[in-house]
Amino acid sequence: MTTKSSVEDLTLMLPHDLLADVLRHLGPPRLVAVSRCICKAWRDVIDDHRLLRADLLPLSLAGIFTVMHRDDSGIHKYFSPVSSPTIIAPLDYVDTDDPECLTIVQHCNGLLLLGYEEKRVLNPATRQWACLPPPPPMFTPGMEDADWYLESGMDNHHQYLVFDPTVSPDYKVFSIKYVPWYPSPDDMHLACREIQEREWPPSKFVLHIYSSRTKEWEEKTFLREGEAAGKIGYMLQTMQTTQRYATYWRGSLYVCQHEFLMRINLSNGTYQVIDLPKGCHVVFFENFYIGKSEKGIYCSVLYGFYGLQVWFLHESFSQAKWKLKRDINLKPLLADFPWKYDNRPWTFQYGNVNDDQDGMRKAPMDEEFDWGIEDSKPQDSGYAPHRYAISLLGFHPNEEVVFFHTPSKRVVAYNFDCSKIEDLGSFPTESDHEIRMSFPYTPCQTGELSDN
Repeated sequence: MTTKSSVEDLTLMLPHDLLADVLRHLGPPRLVAVSRCICKAWRDVIDDHRLLRADLLPLSLAGIFTVMHRDDSGIHKYFSPVSSPTIIAPLDYVDTDDPECLTIVQHCNGLLLLGYEEKRVLNPATRQWACLPPPPPMFTPGMEDADWYLESGMDNHHQYLVFDPTVSPDYKVFSIKYVPWYPSPDDMHLACREIQEREWPPSKFVLHIYSSRTKEWEEKTFLREGEAAGKIGYMLQTMQTTQRYATYWRGSLYVCQHEFLMRINLSNGTYQVIDLPKGCHVVFFENFYIGKSEKGIYCSVLYGFYGLQVWFLHESFSQAKWKLKRDINLKPLLADFPWKYDNRPWTFQYGNVNDDQDGMRKAPMDEEFDWGIEDSKPQDSGYAPHRYAISLLGFHPNEEVVFFHTPSKRVVAYNFDCSKIEDLGSFPTESDHEIRMSFPYTPCQTGELSDN
């Protein structure tokens, strides 16, 4: 029987250039990614000869996870092609009886981050998972001396998953602090003027990072490049987004916080503040989605009832600027679409064993629905309408396509490059605004989660 050590011993007998030429003939980049995990010698050859780059690895879309509005009880659904050979949901094999522990809060290249208090990292493709220890206590930077904050200040953080199978089978989880929300002016006395005048985010931002390799949390300081987003006093009156959307692209983690995006460079320990596109108001978490697609980072913004904008983050050197890709009124496009209700290429699965399938309201395939009021352009100030006729579900990983859910309980793929739409099938919900978050899922067979 050939063992891992014997493979490595034989590999050492071949010149690296010859071995690299052999590995080039493996075909799809996914096979190269799997081969990288065989032994250290193969990994070194693949890395040294740049046989595998993250931007060349095609991400296969397997389905869409959605998290529903039900008091954070962990209820979610999985929408996938009928022809999909893998049953991803439900997640009833995970070792917990608490549905909140199954709530999906992040996805990155095939791994899911589950739970609010008790965190797990799960690979649905391999059905392996690992439990994470809680991060060490730490105050929000710049607010350590706020007396009223001492008891609750350690709870204001969100955690974000980073996993790149083309680089390493290991993953990291980032714990990032944010300024709590105190909307009433009467509460501003809780922070003295000196604290309110401090910059946010700070010039030196200390993050807690968990490594699956060391199985420990460590502190790392990231230095800000460029200007801050504002002052702590302003952030105290600005709602922190409840979406927790984040994405990882070419060595950087992009995290939405308050009214801006943070681009955290993992390689050089720096970060930048990037304003969100105009008309994108995080106070209404249904109205925007940030994710990665074919060329990088994209943001979709809803306005009015059927208005849709798609923005692309153009990055060159240290500069980042949003460019408008598409601004369209979806109302006539959807109204004139030849819906084929007898064709159901996609279907949905219930996400956990506590879902009440009998309680779901299934919309008839020929259901009539109200198209709502006339659309209006997004405003640069004030608040956007808090109800939308459609719900954003995310971007296709390697096509310029955004997915959304319509009032007729259908999932639609809209190609914003050529402005064409495709009906993917029925996705029943109890209300038009039941979907809270969603994550296009790209399975990964590599990497090991040691707990199970």
